[in-house]
Amino acid sequence: MYKKVILLIFLIGVLAVNTNAQWTEPIPITSDPSLMIPRAVAIDDTIHVVATTVATIYYLRSNNNGISWTDPINPPDTFYSSWGNDIFFADGTLCIAFYGRVHSGDPPKCYFMKSSDGGRNWNDPVEVFHLAWKYPRLAAKGDTLFYSICLPQIILMRSYNSGINWDGPFIIEADSGMYIDSPPNLFYNDGRLHAIYQCGLVYDSVGIEVYYRLSDDHGQTWSERIPLSTPEPVPYHQHSQSPSATIDSSGNILALWFDYKYGSACGYTGDILGRISTDNGESWLPETRITHTQTGSYSTCLINDNVLYSIWMDDFPRGCDLPKLMYAISDNWGNSWTIPEVIDDLPIPTEYEPFLLTTGDSLSLKYHCIFRGNTFPGHDLFYTNSDTFTDIVFTESQKIPDDFGIRVYPNPFNSQTVIAFNGTEGGENYIEIYDINGRLVKTLDLNGTEGGDKRAIWDATDALGNRVSSGIYFARATGGGNNMTIKLVYLK
Repeated sequence: MYKKVILLIFLIGVLAVNTNAQWTEPIPITSDPSLMIPRAVAIDDTIHVVATTVATIYYLRSNNNGISWTDPINPPDTFYSSWGNDIFFADGTLCIAFYGRVHSGDPPKCYFMKSSDGGRNWNDPVEVFHLAWKYPRLAAKGDTLFYSICLPQIILMRSYNSGINWDGPFIIEADSGMYIDSPPNLFYNDGRLHAIYQCGLVYDSVGIEVYYRLSDDHGQTWSERIPLSTPEPVPYHQHSQSPSATIDSSGNILALWFDYKYGSACGYTGDILGRISTDNGESWLPETRITHTQTGSYSTCLINDNVLYSIWMDDFPRGCDLPKLMYAISDNWGNSWTIPEVIDDLPIPTEYEPFLLTTGDSLSLKYHCIFRGNTFPGHDLFYTNSDTFTDIVFTESQKIPDDFGIRVYPNPFNSQTVIAFNGTEGGENYIEIYDINGRLVKTLDLNGTEGGDKRAIWDATDALGNRVSSGIYFARATGGGNNMTIKLVYLK
């Protein structure tokens, strides 16, 4: 871990990064082998979690900021079956949305239930809508509740009295031919509802993309569909999938997804990409890219004090079908991200479906991550936390000349790559290659290169001439007391 901390000092660009984020050892908080897709909310030091199984939902909580956990319970225990879940805190009330059947043979319906005593007792489930498919989601403004449902169209139900009565449906996404097989993201902020979701046809000329709509009248009408991912022709499969999103009180929105546009290392993974809005959805900044290995998938994210936090499943550390959780941070609205790091090195065979949330204030902030771990032959829900995830300082180490820049081509590469930068006359000019653990792999001497443009070829070998393994590396160029670092991706 300490070598990774040293490596993070080498920032891509003019900033130096210091981060010492330490995550606690993940612990299992349930022993039900079928629990998955956790959702959570925090009120003060209490963390409330719901998770689904193949037949029901479970609720559990920690009353002491993640130190210990209650046994899971099944609140609608008179139901024949129930699936899907979301949990939300609104107007002093804990709310759960789910869909299920009261009796065998009944059609699945969407339900809502609430607790006014912190999850100790729950009211009887209330029917919200007479049809359901999957992925109900909640948002709120005081005692006004919003409930989105996939049918596979996306509709919205609305309650003005804390879920006692519901009206609707109001159409968010109307096209019944659209493929919507990922939880939509629903938020309310400053008079506006936001919906971020994937849809599209698997075999059409564009494929599946990530879209955004907004509503300024409590969901009664919605804006035109706005693409967040880049609609590009693909021949046969989904293009952008599984968006996660978050919004802060200032109307800053972060949307992430995994995308096939740069390829798929495992056939079902891609790069983690995203878009940011800093004006409550009025406009969106250009696409940001967190990974370069085409091995990422399901993500979760947060914004805190204008810093972006992301955690996602990634097959890069262990190979395809063995995802681990990785994280990265950005303090400049996605223009650059810290080097992705693995949250834990434990022998949990696979880690899925992370959910990120916080407790505390700016002086005692703690980040919590709940995820599904495959322990074979079943699954457990795991929990980890960090109180230094936000302990990151971006400082301008020195004034770097405008003409000092580094370029790499090709990148990614599979045999050799050219590294070039505008150095300075006199003094030492050189390039150092580091691996993802911060170890120096090789130094390329540039002192003999004439002119301001310094160039070297790296053939993916170490100082002894041995071929390195494929993966992420970093080239750090130094000249005239200035330095700059760029990420390299070597693919055999």
